[in-house]
Amino acid sequence: MSDRMSSLGSSMQGVGNTLTRNVSLPLAGIGTAVIKMGSDFQYQMERVKNISLATGSDFEMMRKQAKDLGASTQFSATQAAEGMEYLAMAGFKPKEIYEAMPAVLNGAAAANMQLGDTANIVSNIMTGFGLKATEATRATDLLTKASQMGNVDVAGLGESFKYGGSMAKMAGLSVEETAAAFTLMGNAGMQGSMGGTAVGAALRSMMKPSRFAKKEMDALGLSFQTADGKLKPLPQIIDEVGKSGAANEQFLRIFGTEGGRAISALSEQGSDAMRKLTKEIEGASGTTDRFAKNMGTTAKAGMQGFTSALEGLAIAVSESGVLDAFTQVLNKVTLFVRKLTETNPTVFKYGFAFLALAAAMGPTLKIMGLLFGWTAKLGPGFRLVSKAATGTVGAMGRLASGFRSSQAAASAFSGRMGTLGGAIRRGVSAVGSGLDHGNGCAEPCPFGRYGCR
Repeated sequence: MSDRMSSLGSSMQGVGNTLTRNVSLPLAGIGTAVIKMGSDFQYQMERVKNISLATGSDFEMMRKQAKDLGASTQFSATQAAEGMEYLAMAGFKPKEIYEAMPAVLNGAAAANMQLGDTANIVSNIMTGFGLKATEATRATDLLTKASQMGNVDVAGLGESFKYGGSMAKMAGLSVEETAAAFTLMGNAGMQGSMGGTAVGAALRSMMKPSRFAKKEMDALGLSFQTADGKLKPLPQIIDEVGKSGAANEQFLRIFGTEGGRAISALSEQGSDAMRKLTKEIEGASGTTDRFAKNMGTTAKAGMQGFTSALEGLAIAVSESGVLDAFTQVLNKVTLFVRKLTETNPTVFKYGFAFLALAAAMGPTLKIMGLLFGWTAKLGPGFRLVSKAATGTVGAMGRLASGFRSSQAAASAFSGRMGTLGGAIRRGVSAVGSGLDHGNGCAEPCPFGRYGCR
């Protein structure tokens, strides 16, 4: 029985551990991942649908593109959907989103940025300078080229365009000229919003100088506009300002504090630097695509691509009906939980007890297995106790027998001692009878009654 209990306990523990490790946990993890990835993609595409107002075939077109991009690039389908959301928020129509997305993905890969952030920057530039969806590659190329040519990155250029791009567009600068100006500002240590704000302030002062600025410009012989009222090319303005010999305080009076910093930084680098950089950016076609392809050969890009492919598989599994079934079950469970608030408290008590019992089944099974094993180990102990008990009973029997023998010997000894006592008394009496007693003895009699002669 001991051996059987030990075997049963070991078997139960082994089966429980094996099923938990090799079946329960992996299946639970896979199921959770499938539901999570599928629901994330579904949720993100619903946002795209509601923001872009896409319906029918237009929405299916974008949905399919997001899945395809997730399966074939280092970006996941959910990330592609996030990029679509930013383009939709910028006012892009479904077809325009579809046309712009490949360029946005390449731009994000080249800039090592999140796809949503890249889409936000690209869409802002395109909207601000009136570029068509088919010109998305132009926007990503100029960003990539500018970041290669100066002390700026794509995120910083995005900030510069945010704060100074609209003013540059109003001043008549092309998107390439604007990018060149922001890049030169970055070289002077004014990246991001600082550079964009400064350039915007300088351009505003050129387009509509104040009365005091106009007086200072006339004194220096400066004029920033052509005869038809348009702003002169920025390199030409830089040349004229440099040749005017204007002092720093005059810069500040003409362009203000922020604008003066921009003109000073651009003048120090020279108009030739502005022209050369603008030309480089204008010839940037294909830069982003080449950059992205080169980055795609790295191990990191390969790992990201593998992760995206796994997400694509999870989305495919979830869309096979798993996600719909899970949603229906979850909705019913949610409704049930909401109804529980109206339930009798007694139901809660017994329901909690049932759940506690279910939760304890696994640990209980393992504990029972351990107990069976421990009980089996007690078998040899039971045998030792049994032998000890048997020896104890025998010893107690022998002790009782010895006690009875000792009692008989004591009785015999007591009898013999009584016989001896009687003999001693008779001897003493005989000695007393042999003595001659009488009166007149000078010493008292030792027997207390008579005097000895």
